[in-house]
Amino acid sequence: MHINEKDEEMMNPVMTSLPPTTAVGDEQDSNIENMVEQQQQQREERQRVLSIHNALDRIGFGPFQHRILLAAGMCSAADAMEILMLSFLSTRVQAEWDLNLSEQSGLISSVFAGAFMGTLILGRLGDVWGRRPTFLMTAGIVALGGFGSAICQSYWQLVACRTIVGMGIGGVTIPFDTYGEILPTSQRGTHLAFPSYFWTMGTLLVILGARLTVSSWRALCIWCAIPCLVATCVGYYVVPESPQWLVSRGHSKRALHILRDGAKRNGLNPDDILPLDTRLVLSMVQDHHHHYCLPNNDTEDQELKSSNPEDIVSRNGTEGEIEVWDTLDLASSQSSSSSVYELFTPDRIRTSVSILLMWFGYALLYYGVVLAITAVFFDEDKTTRTTGGGQFDYEAILLASLSEIVATTLTIMTIDRWGRKFLHGLSFGLGGLFILGLCCLASTSHPDFGDGGSSSSSSRRHWSILLAFLSRMWIFSGSAVTWIWTVEVMETKIRTTGHSMANAGGRVGGFLSPYLVSPTRFSYPTIGIILCTFSWILVLLSWWNLPETAGIPMGGGGGGGRRQRRPRCRRSDAQMDITDPEGTSLAGVDDRSLELGHLSMILHRKRQYQSVNVTTTATCTTTTAELT
Repeated sequence: MHINEKDEEMMNPVMTSLPPTTAVGDEQDSNIENMVEQQQQQREERQRVLSIHNALDRIGFGPFQHRILLAAGMCSAADAMEILMLSFLSTRVQAEWDLNLSEQSGLISSVFAGAFMGTLILGRLGDVWGRRPTFLMTAGIVALGGFGSAICQSYWQLVACRTIVGMGIGGVTIPFDTYGEILPTSQRGTHLAFPSYFWTMGTLLVILGARLTVSSWRALCIWCAIPCLVATCVGYYVVPESPQWLVSRGHSKRALHILRDGAKRNGLNPDDILPLDTRLVLSMVQDHHHHYCLPNNDTEDQELKSSNPEDIVSRNGTEGEIEVWDTLDLASSQSSSSSVYELFTPDRIRTSVSILLMWFGYALLYYGVVLAITAVFFDEDKTTRTTGGGQFDYEAILLASLSEIVATTLTIMTIDRWGRKFLHGLSFGLGGLFILGLCCLASTSHPDFGDGGSSSSSSRRHWSILLAFLSRMWIFSGSAVTWIWTVEVMETKIRTTGHSMANAGGRVGGFLSPYLVSPTRFSYPTIGIILCTFSWILVLLSWWNLPETAGIPMGGGGGGGRRQRRPRCRRSDAQMDITDPEGTSLAGVDDRSLELGHLSMILHRKRQYQSVNVTTTATCTTTTAELT
């Protein structure tokens, strides 16, 4: 049968549109099958890889953390006691050894000078030597200096011992960091607020110790050194090395052993939640030779691993699309070295400076509020009725001190619900306003707390107590959030260095507070304006420069604990040109970016499509033959 040119032109589009059938298709099938096998092997291996934060979430909170809380809390109590006992110590030593004003001031300054040196030395050692040895060193130094102070026979011996105490106090952030690094992510803020109870306990123990040891300053030194002696003994037996620090140094097996022991102490079966073949990584983003990426739901079970070091593969948690992301370069977080200079690299300087200023301001505010409340409830006109040159309203000061217990409870109940930013801003904002109100009320006249008084004086005293209570409560709550926020923002490898550096800034703020909060230099309204201004500067500083860290794993990468921004999508050049029978284009899908289930589906549909192609080709061949 003769085929004319018109019929031939009609058949050409059909013949030319047919895709290649055998060689290319078989090669693509082989490639896909190999990829399926690789994905199966990778999935089996991925089941044994777990981030340190997921591991901590699995062991939960229980007796394992309670023991470390006790040791860290005793260090916090010792910090409060050693600082607040200085006024009692200097007064008693001055009376016994007949010190002049300069020598008395030098005794107090020696503690702050030692604390400044301790922050620079011990913080660095915590990142280099590890948390546990530096923890024990910190507590031991304070205990040694405290007991040594009790046997001093000269002024310079006492100054030397108080300087040693100060050096130990400069490292008290390390026990706090150690405790924070073994807490589960979901309720980390709540549990990190518990050491604040120990601080308040320390302030009350100082008052109790001062009354019990009124005739001997040596007994007071021993009394204030006991908490750190307890912390040293407890820490030696129960405080392990930080699993996060171990993983950051590449000691995954040691970290796994510690966490398995923690799970057992918390009443869990370690073989069920942390099998022996589990491989711990600092973050499910990158681990040396393997690359990971967190999906939207932040669950490690859905993380994908790519054997190609140039790409990271993940499924978009919202739309279910396959995307290829650039590698998140977090090699610096895995580095074995750390230094103070790393706090001020371009990607960290904004966060580091903000934290340093925040600590300076919070310490100035806290000690400033304490001094302001003490000054408000002190009456110089009643010197004839006392032996100390004036009279304190001890009942009002004690009630204001008890506000710290309420503040800690408030922080525990709200920090994980409201978030760090909101609670921090609310606390310092309201605290500044209440202290301003107290100072303005005190400018009219001192509240009467003597042997009675008019009804207006009594009412003014009640209002003063209320404002003092609220101002100290909110300022202390903001201080607790500052400690918690700092631990969470700092990266693991520079956490103790950065936290200690911030502590140094806080010591400077505390040292300057008596000069700014002095009724002999400034009027009460001026003092109130100074403190209120500093409080609102802290609110703006933290709000604009620090990230929210509630529910976010600690120390995952650069930028001080910020959420890592997802890199821009980049398509690979290696693509498969596949179109299914329904006309849906599968072109542009990176063969390395397909999951196991998706690969199987593509392979199945492609084979169906090839069978349709073969049938269509056979039909066209038969038709051509019949026409011929």
